[in-house]
Amino acid sequence: MSVAKFSVKEIELVERYAFKRITHSIFSSDWATFFVQSKFSRHCITIPFGSNISEAATIHTPKTVLQEDCNLLFVGVDWKRKGADIALKIHQALLGLGIPSRLTMVGLSFPAEETIPEFVTVIPHIDKDSEAGDLQIKRLFKQALFFVLPTRADCTPIVISEAFSFGLPVLATNTGGIASQVEHGITGFLFLEDDVEGYVRIITKLLCEKESYKLLSENCLEAYRNTFNWNSWVRNLQSVVSIQTS
Repeated sequence: MSVAKFSVKEIELVERYAFKRITHSIFSSDWATFFVQSKFSRHCITIPFGSNISEAATIHTPKTVLQEDCNLLFVGVDWKRKGADIALKIHQALLGLGIPSRLTMVGLSFPAEETIPEFVTVIPHIDKDSEAGDLQIKRLFKQALFFVLPTRADCTPIVISEAFSFGLPVLATNTGGIASQVEHGITGFLFLEDDVEGYVRIITKLLCEKESYKLLSENCLEAYRNTFNWNSWVRNLQSVVSIQTS
């Protein structure tokens, strides 16, 4: 959707007026925080989003490379923007190397003009508010070995926090606020857009280096416990409010 130049100017004027009336702005990523600071020179704070999957559902021990299959999980609604086509390329490249890859794609519909490739499962929608849907999404996170999100544009996907809550390493594009969520080499890896070779190289490496994979999983759980949960978000917000009112 295009926006007229006049409308853009109006939006900026309204934003500037709004920012003059507030004491703090809170964003979910350093990317957004720095952008607003550079544009409006206001006091901004980053507080990461938590996971929308209950604490009781998460795992408390790190994942290990045990299964023969390399289970990849992709969750997204917008086929193009979320990079579903790139996820397919990664899966097919792994199969081409003789690696028994399995890709589960949740939240979208496969293009009608295309045939679903071998070892790909497409689940257009999961109702997480239903008991069956809640159990299904949790099972998928538990069964996966990598969470893959080769998105072309994003802010701070909550699904990354959810992956961390299951000790699931994240492989994603270095775009938007994702670098504030995924610490490269610590809780996952970040790539340039459409870097299929880079994804495949890291996956094959970690399948062989089981201790390195386990450490990644441990780091994901630690990141979830310390940062990417809503209790932490509330505590950080309370700190901001208490400082402001004291």
